[in-house]
Amino acid sequence: MGIVIFSCEKSLDKGRVSFATNTGMVNCPIDAYLYIDNFYFGVIPATGDSSIDCNSSLNLNLELPAGKHKFKVKIRTLDGFCSADTNGTFNVLKDNCTPVYIDITRLKLLK
Repeated sequence: MGIVIFSCEKSLDKGRVSFATNTGMVNCPIDAYLYIDNFYFGVIPATGDSSIDCNSSLNLNLELPAGKHKFKVKIRTLDGFCSADTNGTFNVLKDNCTPVYIDITRLKLLK
């Protein structure tokens, strides 16, 4: 009689993604809410710098499974007066960091 061991654990290759935005350039308080694969991950800090350093604590840095992911950013003024949404995809590579920059000046805020 032999022993057979089954494991339900899946080995996932992981990498990092670093989000930054320039919401601080707008003349009113704005937050950028980040969703990845339909899950909320937090508010992207307003760094203003399009040159993203993946090790900077000024960005929203996350570890995710390697592969293609979808993101949505909901931009909202604190008074709720204006809003904009943007979305896209990015690839996470094993043991690497993918920078994603959201340029608020390219979005049209809706009133």
